[in-house]
Parts: sequence; structure tokens; C-alpha cells
Amino acid sequence: MKKHDWRLDFVKIIAIIMVLYNHLYCYSFIFSYNVKEIGIIHYLLLIPSLLCKCGPPLFFMVSGVVLLGKNETYKKILSHRVSRILIVMIGISMFKGIYEKSLSVVVSTFFGGLNWYLYAYLAFLLMLPIYRRIVQNFSDNEWKWFILIVSCLNILQAILVEANITFVTFSNTPMIVTPWASVSWHIIFPILGYGLYNRQELVKQNFMNIGMVVSTFGGIIGILLDIKLTGGANFEMMHQFFIVLPACAIFNFIICIEEKDTTFIKLMNRIAPKLAPLTFGMFLIDTHSGMRDEIYGLFFKEVVDGLHGILAAWWIIIVLLVVYGIIVWCVRLIPIVKRVL
Repeated sequence: MKKHDWRLDFVKIIAIIMVLYNHLYCYSFIFSYNVKEIGIIHYLLLIPSLLCKCGPPLFFMVSGVVLLGKNETYKKILSHRVSRILIVMIGISMFKGIYEKSLSVVVSTFFGGLNWYLYAYLAFLLMLPIYRRIVQNFSDNEWKWFILIVSCLNILQAILVEANITFVTFSNTPMIVTPWASVSWHIIFPILGYGLYNRQELVKQNFMNIGMVVSTFGGIIGILLDIKLTGGANFEMMHQFFIVLPACAIFNFIICIEEKDTTFIKLMNRIAPKLAPLTFGMFLIDTHSGMRDEIYGLFFKEVVDGLHGILAAWWIIIVLLVVYGIIVWCVRLIPIVKRVL
């Protein structure tokens, strides 16, 4: 039996921190929408606002490592994996319907009112047998081309989206827009995660580091261009179009950490496997409960409003991690809930 890898747990911990940072809309803390007031400090603070978009991709990459190397029947996938995510989706929908005393709310929530990640993850699970056939038969050369192509398509998509917003001539042109928009996170990131984890010798860390820097600053330039040309009409979308290489670099950096007899490694070996199982439940609380806004409004608004944006953001994130973690840990003490979360 393969030894449990704490580094994958560490990736999930980093991912949930990024998700919380992103859901705080931290650029609303640190980034002025008044273009005239933008200075160098705002440009620098765009970096964490852009990199936090790597949270969901990192979750997908871990799922790719864990699931794409297995050989399971479709029956087992449906009964063990698809059923689990469906139970979560139905449970959240029913909880909301009961709270609002409406059966129609249950139906509407299940079919369109949940966080996008749950629908994307469900699609990934339903397509698992096909993805497994693809990745398990990739040659070394095909892996290199796959990484190169999806990285280029992701960046091209950003350029074309900006052009679509700015120049009317590109609007609604399928040949220009559609091919590049087919780079779906729940497809490319599980495959990238599997490839990077199992074929580490194919990708040099220096290449990833350079790609991360270039993509990050490319994203910042794209965002600033969007602000200049459109007043920020496509601000949110521009964040997520430059993250393939940064996500790969973060993932690759963590999984390449060597097993040395250091205090950090010993600590992570003990803590990461205990914290990582809490991340899915923490994600569900943050995206579907409204607890984040309640905690902020009731206890921290006056405190964080007096802080610099980046300090305010991290103060709230630390509090949310503790509160969510305690709640999920307590709920997971119930055996039937632990199977799902």
C-alpha cells in the first residue's frame, strides 16, 4: 500500500486559505476602484489577489493525483464517489429549502443554486473512466505538449476576452472565442496534477518558477489594461485567466519538498493529515452558509475597517479558519457525516 503523502494534504491546506482569501473579495479591501488613486502599492497587492485564484485548481490537482491513477468500475465510482457529492448537494439544498420553508427552493438550489465547484467536481467524477484512460496512456512527449498547450490557451483566452470587451469586431465571433474557452478547470487541472505528481522529472522547477512569474505579471498587466480600457468591466474574469502556470508552480513546489529530518517536515507529517480532511467541510461552510458575512458584520467590521486592507484580510482569514475548522471537526465526530465530509 502506497504511503500517505502529507504534501498533498499541505496543498489542500494552502488551497483552502486561497479560497477564503478569494471569497473575501480582498481586492475590495486593498484595491481602489477609483483608477485615479491607483499607485504602486496597489499594483503589488494585485499579486495575492491574482494568486488566490489558484485555490480551486489546486483542489482539482490533488483530486487528479488521488483518483486518476486508480482502476475502478463505473459502478464503484457511482456508489462511492458520485453518491457522496450528490448527498452533499441534496443535503445543502434541503437545508436551504427547510430554512425558507419552500420545496421549490430545494429544487432550484440543487439544479443551480450551489457553488460552481460542486457541479464541476460532479462532472469530473462522471468522466473519471475516460480521463483515466487518457492520462494512464500519455507518453512523456504528450505530457510536455499538454502542459504547453493548456498554458498558452489559458493566456490566449484572457487576451481574447479583453479584446471581446474592448473591440466590438471580436464580439460573438465563435472562431475567435469558442476554441480557447474550452479549457475547463475540472478537466485540465486534475490531469495536470496527475502528470506533475507522477512525472516530476519531465518538468524542471526553474521552468515552473519562470512561468509563474511571467504569468503572474502578465495577469497584472491584463488587469490594469482592463481597468484602463473598460474601467474594470471584466476585472474579476481577468484574475483567473493567467493561473495555469502559477497553480502548477505552487503544486510542483510543494510536492517536490524532500523528506528530510527537519522540524517543519516532522510537524507537517503530524498536522497536515489531520487538517486536510477538514478543508472540504470548511469550503462548504464558507460558500453556502453565509457565516463569513455574519462573523465579519457582528464581530470584526469595526476592527478590520481600521486596518490596512491586507492586514484586515489576513485577520479575518485566521478567524474563519479557526471557526470553520472547529465546526467541521465537531460535525465529523458523527460517523455518517464523516463518510461524506
